[in-house]
Amino acid sequence: MTATVGLDGIRIGILDDNEKVTEIIEVKGAIEAKIDPSTNTDVLYADNGAFAVFTSLGETKVTLNVADLTTEQKNKILGVRTENGLELTGADTVPPFVALAMHSKGIDQKEDIYVGLLKGRFGIPSIDAKTNEDKTSAQTPEIEGTFINRQSDGLSQVIGRSGNPDFTLTEFDAKVFPPAGTTQG
Repeated sequence: MTATVGLDGIRIGILDDNEKVTEIIEVKGAIEAKIDPSTNTDVLYADNGAFAVFTSLGETKVTLNVADLTTEQKNKILGVRTENGLELTGADTVPPFVALAMHSKGIDQKEDIYVGLLKGRFGIPSIDAKTNEDKTSAQTPEIEGTFINRQSDGLSQVIGRSGNPDFTLTEFDAKVFPPAGTTQG
């Protein structure tokens, strides 16, 4: 990965039971995204020394900080129920599986960098509030999610760079957000 500059273009696709996207939701007001993949390694010792190293990719933790999550976005992305204008969460709140894509610029600020995570769930956002002091300080919602490999193809992440000669945004979108009625591979 390269150094990145900026963040925008957060899109979240709602997955059906076949890991196909039924709807893509654009989340405006991107502030910060942190993607933290977990890599597990194990060393096999033999003949009085390190003999082999085994590596496996575990889950990927994601934290998104955005200016606002609307009630409609919370309904679709987080499984929040709405009743009489109130957002309700409880024991029966089950977020759907989703796919996530976002955009940054490369270190030269010319190359577009696209990152996609293919299957995960977000939890209910934290709520931070604090009193105004000498200056106003906005407290923004932060949602955390856990992403795993898709069962259909074993993939968990896609990175696209506009500087790669074969890259197309259409191909990136098709890999991250496969529409219902298509086959992955």
